[in-house]
Amino acid sequence: MRIPDINSIIDEIRKDERIGIIASHIGIVKGYSQDGKKIKALEISFDKEKIKTIVNKIKEQESILDVKVKLNEGRLNVGNWVMIVMIAGEVRDKVFPALFEMVDMIKKEATRKKEIY
Repeated sequence: MRIPDINSIIDEIRKDERIGIIASHIGIVKGYSQDGKKIKALEISFDKEKIKTIVNKIKEQESILDVKVKLNEGRLNVGNWVMIVMIAGEVRDKVFPALFEMVDMIKKEATRKKEIY
């Protein structure tokens, strides 16, 4: 699957005149595991209900105005995109920590993956 058009996602998210920043994370399948093993592919799936819960939790934070998440599931090769997260808010001091928190929560609580060696 081709990576979604980033400009379209930005256009969706920047409609509120209070937005001063949009921060993003684009996750890509890397060629090596955490322990240095060579990876051929990654089988990945996401718990979409859990992700909705995470999105709502992040949207409740001060200064966060909108959140967009795009997911790529199935068997993905090295270099394929996995996940795009964009968070729009008023100030970077609130948006960057929210982005880190959200990506970590999705990876820990809503992602199932198997590395193929």
